[in-house]
Amino acid sequence: MKRGQSLWPAVMAWIGIITVCSGSWAGSAPPSINLPALGLEADSITVSGLSSGAFMAVQMQVAHSATIKGAAVFGGGPFGCARGDGTMATLTEAAAHCQNLVGMPWNPISSFMGPPDTLALMNGAQKLEEQNKIDTLSNIRKHRVFLFSGINDTLIPQAVMQALENWYGKLMPASQIETLFDVNAGHGMLSLQGSVPCPVTRLPYINDCHMDGAGRALSFLMDETLQPADKEKGRLFAFSQRPFVPNTPTRDGMHETGHVFIPDDCTAGESCRLHVAFHGCQQNQFFIGNRFFTETGYNQWAASNRIVVLYPQVSAAPLYNPAGCWDWWGYTNQDYLNRDGIQIRSVRAMINQLTSLPMESKKQPAQKPTGQFASR
Repeated sequence: MKRGQSLWPAVMAWIGIITVCSGSWAGSAPPSINLPALGLEADSITVSGLSSGAFMAVQMQVAHSATIKGAAVFGGGPFGCARGDGTMATLTEAAAHCQNLVGMPWNPISSFMGPPDTLALMNGAQKLEEQNKIDTLSNIRKHRVFLFSGINDTLIPQAVMQALENWYGKLMPASQIETLFDVNAGHGMLSLQGSVPCPVTRLPYINDCHMDGAGRALSFLMDETLQPADKEKGRLFAFSQRPFVPNTPTRDGMHETGHVFIPDDCTAGESCRLHVAFHGCQQNQFFIGNRFFTETGYNQWAASNRIVVLYPQVSAAPLYNPAGCWDWWGYTNQDYLNRDGIQIRSVRAMINQLTSLPMESKKQPAQKPTGQFASR
């Protein structure tokens, strides 16, 4: 197999099959509110994600490690995984060492050829640090990370997540890394509201393993005992993402609409934290409706612990991203994983809005968002 060999036909065929099986795309719904300025704590932001969203969470954490303090990774992989030992991400590298696909030229049954070289990936990250394209890697020493990989996950092999654990181990103490690698789960988010049997991998990738992944992750990332709310004391809103997407000639892949869960306390002037949750492939609203925003368990924990949850979205595009994945292999451009990446810049702008002060004053209650609620 040659590095850089074109995999578009095989990958597009594979993604196209699962895309057709998942249902047709729908038109974009109008946003319900403008994303508000809530004065959220700007130095305690955490992120998480599943699948492509897990890769994106790692990229976001590393690019902005000065302000993002931790990441929960559900079935993802190391920073720069698709770049291998080079400086350019390729689908070849992604399919061979970061995930397991069918229909690849070198093996139609299983594309995975072994985990990535974490030393090479660390060298790549250090070069980006030297070029000032990511924050100082030493920031990560103070972070906390939660890593989940299901034993029955055939899409992202456990060896890839073990490589991520090894990658983090080069930057931070083992006591600040929590792993959950012994659950007989498929590729999916652990949720008490999950509809997929635990060992199965299928839409909507929210699995019932009698475990609360969001609660486990948030409690570890924030290093405190959190309690979920008996009732969601907050609301989920839709908002337009377009004002936060830089106007560049590069394809951005961003969806028109994002979502945000805001606890009632956070509109009443209380000090609140921010968590960003990235969906996986085939998990935006056109594939599974609002299920990622309402059934993954984040909102119940957020409501009783003064945590605003931002749910940004990317869209599906027939030619280059038909499954609606976050960019972790360079479909936008080769800056996808650093501070100049169009998706990272877009999400960073949303974070800046939520952490900025309301116009009236931080001492006064923040203005409640108005408009039609996306969900109750």
